[in-house]
Amino acid sequence: MNYIIASYAGTKFEYSLEIQMQTLFTLLLQKQTTYLKQITIVCPPVKSKDVYKQNYYNWDKWIALFREYLPHIGIIYMDYVGENLHASYDQWIQAIQKFPEFDYYLLVEDDYCIHPTLSNFDSLIIKSYKTLTNGSEIGYACTYADKVMGHPYHAAISNGIVSKKTIQQFGELDILKEYYTCADEYKIEQVAFSNLFLKYDIPVYSLHNLFKAIFWSSYRKKVECYSPDTIESQFFIPIQYLINNN
Repeated sequence: MNYIIASYAGTKFEYSLEIQMQTLFTLLLQKQTTYLKQITIVCPPVKSKDVYKQNYYNWDKWIALFREYLPHIGIIYMDYVGENLHASYDQWIQAIQKFPEFDYYLLVEDDYCIHPTLSNFDSLIIKSYKTLTNGSEIGYACTYADKVMGHPYHAAISNGIVSKKTIQQFGELDILKEYYTCADEYKIEQVAFSNLFLKYDIPVYSLHNLFKAIFWSSYRKKVECYSPDTIESQFFIPIQYLINNN
């Protein structure tokens, strides 16, 4: 598994990636993961309207810590290619294309993290993925998918998992170029990312009936949940939720 983090050092929340890395590192120190082999942090340029946050990446620290305590897990800070106009989505695709050898790709945004109790999170999400795909491991499983805000069915909360088998369904197609085509056709990036799969009859699944689909609304300044009240398990959680519940 390659754990891919889409990042942005021009964020208003300077320590979002740092909190995710602290949580992830603490989980990995328990050495209960089975499939995770690499963490890839995609590093796009900061736009001229934003200010680069000097303490955002702290790459020297994290590279040193992983080399000393978790040498079996690689950590890569990968340069993004382009103008950074498509949020997290082309960052994820660029990392998948650069490292095609992994069986699974965990797709995470910098302001989310894995719930800090899930020391075996990689096995847990793969088991859930196999359940959703009926064992085929073909499809993109996101935190929450639905028809919302007047848009067609799509990954509304897009942190999730996709497999090598799924990427292989595209054959020789350049999925990065195809994503940009989808983004030109439908100007909402997260809808375009889902359309990339749906256009080729690859299902987009929702994890919200297995794990709480928790979202931080920057507009309403609060945490919102899109799962039934009966769902208690958590997997991906916003950094704001983690901070406000500790």
